[in-house]
Amino acid sequence: MALSVIFYAFVTFPAAKAKAGIPRQKILKMFTEPTLLLMSFTLFFQSGMEGITSSWIPSFMENVHSIDKENAMMALSISVIGIGVGRVFLSYILKHQSANKVLLFSMIIAIIGTSMITYFSDATLSLAGAFLMGLGYSSSFPVILGIIGEKYKEMSGTAFSFALTIALFGNTLINLAVGASGLQMFPYIVMICIVAITILFSANAILTNKNRKQSL
Repeated sequence: MALSVIFYAFVTFPAAKAKAGIPRQKILKMFTEPTLLLMSFTLFFQSGMEGITSSWIPSFMENVHSIDKENAMMALSISVIGIGVGRVFLSYILKHQSANKVLLFSMIIAIIGTSMITYFSDATLSLAGAFLMGLGYSSSFPVILGIIGEKYKEMSGTAFSFALTIALFGNTLINLAVGASGLQMFPYIVMICIVAITILFSANAILTNKNRKQSL
């Protein structure tokens, strides 16, 4: 650790892009802008949805559907693989399709996967559902953070910090909601999150198009 400190003490880093500080009023105004609020609360539900999936999907499959423990634990790995596969292909897909279409189609995939783990007790179908859930989850964070970064280039670090703080609250509170309401409610809370994400993201898309038309 000491060697690392000594090494970085002599490293010359690039100068800051914005040498002058950003006015506090401008930052406070940004926190009240509809785009940042809508995107941040979209991440609130997305983070919560991913959090409860990683926390509860094995227990749900084992205790509600009586799937053996090995397959129930495998569901968690399968959902993570789904996220990874989705993100591998995401950059290619975004070159050919709009971010709005990609995210909304991803939510359709996620709700299909959630329905499969809800209504099928067969291990194979449930694992397929877990994969589709992960695949559906994969686009939200990259797409939404991309929108925030593009919209708030000058203050992207502050905007990201605000959005990710809201997302962390979502992860905590939605996990608590599953714990309070019972394991059998897990997939229905995921569905509520999917609907909320779709509504918030669509509202931002409509607002953005409206503002673009007004500026022409």
